[in-house]
Amino acid sequence: MGSGRFSLILHNIYSTLFRPHMPYPNDIFGIFQEGVIGPMGPESWERQLCLDDRSTNCYIDHIVFCKCKDDKKHEFLLISVCYPDPNITAKALVVVDRSPSAPSPNSSVHTPLGSAIVSPSVSDTPAHDRIVITKEDDKTELTKPYKPYRELCTLTFSESCPSNITGNYLSPSVRQLCILLKVINKHAPLYNLYEHQCYWFANTVFDTLKKLFPNAEEKCSSHDMRGNYHGLKFDHRNSIETISEEYDRAWSEACDRVREEQRKREESRRKLIQTGRDEGNAEREQLKAESARRDAERLAEIAQLKARLREYEDCQPDNAAAPA
Repeated sequence: MGSGRFSLILHNIYSTLFRPHMPYPNDIFGIFQEGVIGPMGPESWERQLCLDDRSTNCYIDHIVFCKCKDDKKHEFLLISVCYPDPNITAKALVVVDRSPSAPSPNSSVHTPLGSAIVSPSVSDTPAHDRIVITKEDDKTELTKPYKPYRELCTLTFSESCPSNITGNYLSPSVRQLCILLKVINKHAPLYNLYEHQCYWFANTVFDTLKKLFPNAEEKCSSHDMRGNYHGLKFDHRNSIETISEEYDRAWSEACDRVREEQRKREESRRKLIQTGRDEGNAEREQLKAESARRDAERLAEIAQLKARLREYEDCQPDNAAAPA
C-alpha cells in the first residue's frame, strides 16, 4: 500500500474518532425534531413539511427494503435523510409501510403491526400508509415493532446536486417522497389482500423512486424475496408507469402551489414594506408640517415683537437738546 493512501486512511480514522460531537438538529418541522414524529399519513406529513421551506433541501441518502422474518413476512422501507447543512452529519430515519387499517387513537410507534395476510379478508379496507420519523441513531428503537427482519435491497442516491444535463436533482427530497406517498395512497386508497397490500406498497415506492431517479445505485442480497409470501408472488410492476405519470403531475402542481405561496408571501412582504414606507413618509410629512408651523409661529412672534418695539420707539418724545 502506498504511503499516500496509508496516510489518507489514517487521516480518515483520526477524523472519525476525534470529530467533535454535534447535537442532533431539531429545527426543521416534520423531519428534524427531537423524539419520534408520527405515526402519521402522507397528508399530515405534507402539512408539517410545508411549515418550513428548508424541508425541500432535506435529501434522501439511501433506502433500505426490509422484510419481517415472522409468519406475516411484512415488508417496509427504511429511508435515511440528510440535513441541508453538509457540515452536519446527523441523519433522520423514516420508516414507511402499509397496513390494512389505521391504528387506534391510543396506539404508538411501538404498536404491533396488523396484517391482512394473517387475518385474510376478501373485502377491501381503508389502507393505512404509515410514516414514522426519528434520528438515525435511534434505529434500534424505531424498528423494534418489525423485528426480526432482513434487509433485502438498498437504493443509494447520488449527491443532492443538479444534473449538468437535465438540471434535475439526482436525489429525491423528503417533499418529493411525501408527494409520491400521497400519489400512491390516492391511486390505491384501499388495502386489497391480493393487489394493494404491504408488498405492493413497499415495492411500488422503491421502484418508482428508482425509475424517477435513474442515477441511483441498487444493491440486493435477496431480491427474489421481495413481494413474496410463502412462495406466493405479488406483482407490482404494472403500477410503476401510471404512478410515475401521476407523480409528475402531482409534483408539478405541488411546485406551483409552493411558488404561489412564495408569491403571496413576497407580495405580503412588499406590501408590509410599502406600508412602512408610506407610514414613514406620512410621519415625515407630518413632522415637516409641524416644524413649518412652529417656524411660522416663531417668525410671527418675532415680527410681532419687532412691531411692538417700533411702536414703543415711535411713542418716545424726541430727544431734547443737551442742557447748557
